Amino acid sequence: MTYPALKIKRGHKIPGSREAYYDSSKTEKLREKYSRVDFRPRGRFEEEEFLRKIASFHGLDYDEVLEEAREIYGEEIDQEKVKKHLRWKIEDRKKSRKKQEIIQEEELREYLDSGYEVECELSDGRFIVSKEESILDLLEGGEGRKVPS
Repeated sequence: MTYPALKIKRGHKIPGSREAYYDSSKTEKLREKYSRVDFRPRGRFEEEEFLRKIASFHGLDYDEVLEEAREIYGEEIDQEKVKKHLRWKIEDRKKSRKKQEIIQEEELREYLDSGYEVECELSDGRFIVSKEESILDLLEGGEGRKVPS
């Protein structure tokens, strides 16, 4: 908070056009400011929302992770155990995160140039190529096939 704003909050008059904000003639402004105050509880609520977003980012359902954690640790679990289980699920998911495509021979050079590796050649002349997914691939997130750029 700036020094002039702090002085106004304390009720000091500032030379110039600024006056104490609790002046009785400015009740409507006070009502407007009070209506914007957020009285929701902080702490655990925000932490749970954060964990939900992290789980969603990694393609996991937070409620499923929570149920699995309850099965492992028992009904009474704290946030630390949920975090630990979520970290484990994310690490497990990272290990198996591999993007595979079946492509035609004409597309092979393009895919190899963008970091794909040939897994095997099929009998009909097509190829199975794979690549470890990066964070950028996950952020793009589109379903369906993308030709590498």
